[in-house]
Amino acid sequence: RVAHPLIDLRVLGTRTVTVANAATVGLGWGMFTTFLLIPAMVQGNGPHGFGADPTVSGWFLLPAAIGELLAGPVANPLTRRSSGRTVFATGLGLASAALVALATVHHAPAQVLAGTFVLGLGAGLAIQSASVVVTQGVPADKVGMSTTVNTTVRRFAGGIGSQVSAVILATLVLGPGGEPARSGFVVSFAVAAALAAVGAGLALRMVPTRG
Repeated sequence: RVAHPLIDLRVLGTRTVTVANAATVGLGWGMFTTFLLIPAMVQGNGPHGFGADPTVSGWFLLPAAIGELLAGPVANPLTRRSSGRTVFATGLGLASAALVALATVHHAPAQVLAGTFVLGLGAGLAIQSASVVVTQGVPADKVGMSTTVNTTVRRFAGGIGSQVSAVILATLVLGPGGEPARSGFVVSFAVAAALAAVGAGLALRMVPTRG
């Protein structure tokens, strides 16, 4: 109803922006869920945990930051050489594969570190390319709004994903002590992996091919 709204719903309703934001849900869910699950898992004393203290458990998230740091700078060149949707889908696919690995192969520290590193690579590619994709077909004066909303969607999805994973861990516990069971981590990672895979499929099928 106003000439210059803070959020122009007509722009957000375009096909490219809508699909990109929908795909971003899987990315945010997987990233923030991992930030919750990895420390909880490695601090556990059950068959799935390593009995790590809070400081050591934080180091298990470092590979994700390194992977994102390495992938971010190459995302834009890759987008120019191929397309925004391809890099976006590739990043989401890597994230999904990493989450599947974390759900099924987490019996040794090296396995967990490798999984978080691949997740970081996928996240770095997806975040940067998503910023490109959501500007396709958007007027120049709406670019900032479109990218900001995409970032907000990612963080909102991450918050919801973390809460859902926390509920799953609280529901699936070992004995009277209440320590999360391995099945809780498996289910939580699997849900995140499925959402990231759906996001990759959306990016490949519905986002325009040229970045």
